[in-house]
Amino acid sequence: MNSEPIYIQKPLRYSVLILVLSIMSIFGYFVYILPGFVFSIVALILSMKATNAYKINPNLYKSSSFSILKAGRIIAAIGLIIAGCITFFMLAYMLLYAIPGGIKD
Repeated sequence: MNSEPIYIQKPLRYSVLILVLSIMSIFGYFVYILPGFVFSIVALILSMKATNAYKINPNLYKSSSFSILKAGRIIAAIGLIIAGCITFFMLAYMLLYAIPGGIKD
């Protein structure tokens, strides 16, 4: 007989939520910058928690849900980078053009 315990694999907690939040973080920049930051940071924090749970006992979780988690983490990181770039360019525009005396005429 096999002495290893039989695990019923279940999906990782928050894996689909992380993917949805990370996709919403990319589309959040079309509305306003703040939702994009919030969604991507929340997705990254939840992905760290879920990754730690997976590392503790990987046999307990489905590998497909871990793949969804990794994709969500990558998309959230891309969303955070996009937010940083947009914020930088908006601040640079305000400093150069919008503030009176920013660029001498």
